[in-house]
Amino acid sequence: AYLSKPALLATDIYFIGQFSTTGLAALSLASVLFLMVFLPAMGVFYAITPLAGQALGKHQFKRVAHLTCAGLHVAVGFAVPITLLLFFISTVFHFFGMDKDVVAQTQSYMHIFAFSFFPQTCFVVLRGLMVALGRTMLPMVIMLGTIPLNAVLDYIFIFGHFGFPAMGLWGAGLATTLVNFISLAVFILAVAYTPFFRKHKIFAQWYKIRPMICREILKLGLPISLGRLFEEGMFFVGVFMIGLVGLIGQAAHQTAFIFAVFAFLMILGLADATTSRVARVYAQKDWAGLYRVVYCNLLLGWGMIAVFSLFYLTMPNFLASLFIAADIDHADKVRHQAAILIQIIPISLFFDVTFTILTFALRGMSDTRIPMVLAGVGSLLIGNLAALILAFGLEMGVAGVWWGWVVGLGSLTVFLAARFVWLHQTYARQNINLPDSPPLGDKV
Repeated sequence: AYLSKPALLATDIYFIGQFSTTGLAALSLASVLFLMVFLPAMGVFYAITPLAGQALGKHQFKRVAHLTCAGLHVAVGFAVPITLLLFFISTVFHFFGMDKDVVAQTQSYMHIFAFSFFPQTCFVVLRGLMVALGRTMLPMVIMLGTIPLNAVLDYIFIFGHFGFPAMGLWGAGLATTLVNFISLAVFILAVAYTPFFRKHKIFAQWYKIRPMICREILKLGLPISLGRLFEEGMFFVGVFMIGLVGLIGQAAHQTAFIFAVFAFLMILGLADATTSRVARVYAQKDWAGLYRVVYCNLLLGWGMIAVFSLFYLTMPNFLASLFIAADIDHADKVRHQAAILIQIIPISLFFDVTFTILTFALRGMSDTRIPMVLAGVGSLLIGNLAALILAFGLEMGVAGVWWGWVVGLGSLTVFLAARFVWLHQTYARQNINLPDSPPLGDKV
C-alpha cells in the first residue's frame, strides 16, 4: 500500500516530464509542500496502530472500533484548516526569488491537490486499523488499483484527450485528487460490508464522539506529528536551498527523489508491522520478545534496501533517463545531476531504515516525546546545518544538500538507537507494570 503513493507521484512525474521542465520543477516544489504539511499531520493518526495494538493485546476489542471512529472524527477536525493552509502556502515562494513561472504552476497545482488531504488522512486511519488487525491485504489491493486509474486520468487531463482540454500540471493534481477520494470510498465500503470487518462493527457507532479517546489519540499522536515535522523540515529547508541553486537542480532533485521515496515507503510497511507487534508484546510485558521483534525487522529492512541499492549504484544513468524526455529543455544536464543524486540514495537508505524501525518501535511502547526532541536535534538542526555548509560553503550544490541530509539522518539514527536500548534495558531490569487503558467498559 505504501508503494502506491510514490507510484502515483511517479506517474505524475512521468507525464509532466513529457510536458515541460518548468512543470517538473513546479511539481517538485508542490509535492514537498504537500508532504511538509501532510506527513506531520498524519503523525497524529499513526497513534491508531499502537493504541489499537495494545488494546488487542489486552483483549479490549470494542475499544479498537472506538479508536477507529475517534480517529476519523479527529481527521474531520483537521481537514478544513489544513486544506486552507495547503491552498495558500505556496505563496511563500514569492519571497525567495524563485522562478515566477515555476511558482505560478506550483500554486495552480496546489489549488486542486490541497483537497486530497481529507481522503488521504482518513485512509491513514483505516490503514492503521488494518495493520493492528493484521489485515494489510485490503489497503494494498485498493491502493494498487489506484495506479492505473491515475495514469489514465493523467493522460486525459494533462494532454487533453477524449474531449477534455489540456490542463497541464493542474490536470495532474485533479487526477490524483479524484483517485484519492475514490480509494477512500472503496475502503469505507469494504470495511463496512466485508464479513470479517462487519463482525467487529467498526462503524456501528460512527456518529458518537468520544472526547476521552480523541484526547488519547492527540496525546500520543501530536509528539509524533512534531517529530515528523522536524524530520520533514530538514527536507523542506533543503528544497528551498535547491530552489536557490536553479531550475536544473530542482528538476534533477525531483527525478532522483522519487527513487528514494519509492524505496523508503516500501520500508514503512515493515515499520507499521513493527509498531503493531511491539505494541502487543509491550502490553504483555514480554521484553525479550520486544527485542526480537525490533532486531528481526531491522535485518529485514536492511535486506530490502540492499536490493534497491544494487540498482541505484549500478544503473543511475538509466534510471535518471526514465522520467526525462530527450526533447525537453536541458535534458542532458538534468539527467546527469539526477544520476549523481541517485548514487547517494543507498547510504541515505541505510540510516532511513534504521531510524524508522526504531521510531516505530518506540511508538509501540508509547514513547513519542523524547523521539520528537531527538528528531529536532538530529534532522532539523544538524541536518540543515550540514546541508547549508556543504551546498554553499563548499559549493557542492544539490549534491551538498543531499549529503547534508545523510549527516542529519545518521545523527538521528544514533540518538534513537541509544534511546531504544536504554528504554528496553530499563523496562526489562525493573519489569515495569504498564498502566491499564482508560476504563471504557469494553473488555470482551
